[in-house]
Amino acid sequence: MKQPDIRYNTERITEIRQDSVKHWMDKQGREHGQVRLAEADIASLRAVYRGEMDSVMAALKIQQKQIQALTVLGVTTAGRIRPEVEDFKIADRTYKKFHYGDPYLELDGILTDTPFISYKIFDSLIVTTYSKRKWFLGRKEIFLDAYSRNPAAHISGLIGLKVATEKPKRFGVGPYFGYGFNGQAWQPSIGLALQYSLIKF
Repeated sequence: MKQPDIRYNTERITEIRQDSVKHWMDKQGREHGQVRLAEADIASLRAVYRGEMDSVMAALKIQQKQIQALTVLGVTTAGRIRPEVEDFKIADRTYKKFHYGDPYLELDGILTDTPFISYKIFDSLIVTTYSKRKWFLGRKEIFLDAYSRNPAAHISGLIGLKVATEKPKRFGVGPYFGYGFNGQAWQPSIGLALQYSLIKF
């Protein structure tokens, strides 16, 4: 029996997991990371992504049936900065202190006998799920794209999972309420009937 297109078997999910992150640059010079999204029933997803799902379930204290989607992002931020350095004195001894600030990083430090550095990192990650075909009649693929507003950030890892939902069925069996004519008079009737849905919401 053929399964609906929305459901992938374990082999398909495993194939998606083995994909490496595809990187590309947008017109603003921001680096994006892109992978295919693994969409399947919860049991199939857990067969391949058990570790990630168990970790999230334990952290959030939820059950497997409560998971609707899961995204795992790996971000590496690296670069060079030129801090402002100046001298300051403590008990007749001269030390160095430094400061650096930009829209994504604030850094302050003191180089004494017990040096310390304080820092703040500001970032925004944009994650988008979308579908496209490689060619006009090709199979529709669902992709997960992520990028950071920080130009020094690099998407080093990306996993996207979505629990598939059942497509509404056209045919079904349900209760029937109505009136019927028994040859002498109209009277209410009740029972089960085969139903067909013309409109899906």
